[in-house]
Amino acid sequence: MQEPLRDFASVVLSAVKDVDYAIEVQQAGGYVTVVALHGGGIEPLTGELAAAIAGREHSLYTFRGLRETGNDGLRISPLRSNEMRLDNLISRSKTVLSIAGAVDVGMTVQVGGSNETLRNLLLHTLEEAGLEARFSDTPGTDHSKAYFFNRAEQGGVQLELSAALRASMLDAPLHGFCWQDPSCWNDRFYHFVRIVRRALALYVAADRTDLAKTMERFERTTRRVPRWMRSGGHTHHEEQDEDGS
Repeated sequence: MQEPLRDFASVVLSAVKDVDYAIEVQQAGGYVTVVALHGGGIEPLTGELAAAIAGREHSLYTFRGLRETGNDGLRISPLRSNEMRLDNLISRSKTVLSIAGAVDVGMTVQVGGSNETLRNLLLHTLEEAGLEARFSDTPGTDHSKAYFFNRAEQGGVQLELSAALRASMLDAPLHGFCWQDPSCWNDRFYHFVRIVRRALALYVAADRTDLAKTMERFERTTRRVPRWMRSGGHTHHEEQDEDGS
């Protein structure tokens, strides 16, 4: 594996858009942004998984290597992934889900990130569905905001899938770009997508419920405050005068 490029500026200087790489952006809402920073030929199938998980409900950002060979040379470090469109999506999102490759050769999904609630929910949901999942051993993913997925308001999560695990989701080789064709995706692909989408739906529903309860408590408390205190511009005596008392 080649050393990651320093940042997006290095990509612009060393590669040609829509020839060497492509960027896809979908703005769908303010809760979740799904990201594949190493899509296309860099980490095959991560971009397709991210897009399928995002669907129409969640925002999406993918960076895809398009070269026939040498896509690893387009790899951007997740610690230096500042790019205007990605930053904009992150700033508008409650949380970020990153889909990435893993260097291990097993069939385990590694789960990391600073959003502890979503991280634990994904771990539980994946294990309940019969997949092996464990905490990521990538240093700093559970707290460092240097990782792009942790910069969202509620932090983020990264799912790391080995090449072997991604290959098991295909009825085609994990090379040569044939994996871009949906007809090559097998039941394991769709099973994984359903599991992750279910976890995201549960997370969003719970978060919205908590927000609704918070607003309800706020409104109840506000109603108990005397009207003259809520007016902001009148004293108790002024209100009495206005009422003719």
